[in-house]
Formats: sequence, structure tokens, C-alpha cells
Amino acid sequence: MSFAIAPFTPAGDVKPIIAAWKDAFSDPPHSYRSTSDLADQLAWHGTFPGFIGLAARDEATGTVLGMTYGFSNHPGQWWRDRVAEALGPQQTRELLDDSFCLMELGVIRAARRRGIAQALVAELLARQPHPRALLSMQSDNLTGLAFYRATGWRTILEKMSFGVGFLPYDIMLHEVYHSGTSSR
Repeated sequence: MSFAIAPFTPAGDVKPIIAAWKDAFSDPPHSYRSTSDLADQLAWHGTFPGFIGLAARDEATGTVLGMTYGFSNHPGQWWRDRVAEALGPQQTRELLDDSFCLMELGVIRAARRRGIAQALVAELLARQPHPRALLSMQSDNLTGLAFYRATGWRTILEKMSFGVGFLPYDIMLHEVYHSGTSSR
């Protein structure tokens, strides 16, 4: 299966993106999220400065196989402010200021283990302008943590709480080199 990666915007036709996202997160604990919840989240995040969305499509059928998106980290954003609080002022200046947040990554179940996730992340890192990218991954998602570690990410904060009702998350960092490519 060959695939191509292309940008998308929340203002465009995002129904196939959201359908792929829903399929990618159809297992607990994420399965509770409705299609309209995902659409609302994407529309909201699409207003953030530096938003970049990418979709991987099957070159033969045009089917969306995976998606990722993120945006520039700025004070006042929910995710960034909670991570800043956990890191403290010095690490916030060093790690969060002038950084990018990889917010979502998903590959449909039928297309996993074909390099799509790695290609999406590499392309997202190459397109964003910041020297660092961060993300949060559930601390008990050993497969996800292993994927990110194998692709150059490192944990900077373990088992962080985003508040009551949230599972613990590890915060991960990737240094990005913009001499035409990102570090991988």
C-alpha cells in the first residue's frame, strides 16, 4: 500500500479525516469520543497559531489512512498552561517557549505497522518552525511510548496529571533541526 501525505485545514472537508481519527481511537479509553467531539476539537485547535494538519491517503483509493496535527505552544492554551505549571518557570522557558505541540496522531487499524505514523510525524516536524516539539502520551500506553522513543522523542516528565478525571500522562520532547530535515 503506497500513501501520500498532504496538508488539511479544519475549514476544508474534514469528514474523512475525522472518520479515520475515530477509527484510530476506537479502543478504550478513547472510544467514548464522538465524531462531533472530534470535529469540535479540530475546529477549535485549527484556530491556534501555527496549526498544521496532515493526512496520509492511500494513493490508489484516496482513503485517509492516518492523520496528525499540532500547533505552536502559546501561553493561555489549556495543554501548554498545565504542562508549564508542572514543569515550573525555568523549564517552561527552556522547553515550552518557542515550541510546537503535536496534539493528535492516529492511523486506522487496517493500515497500522506500515510506516504511516512515522512518516506523518516526520513530515509534521519538518513543516513546523520551532526548535522543539512536545506531546503528551498516556503513561500506561507502552506501545505509544515505545513508538515515540524509537523515533527520537524523550520523556521529560513522567506521570503528569492534567487534573481530576484524567489518566497520568508522560510529556515527551523532540529536538528539531531545521537544516531541511528534522532529527529522526
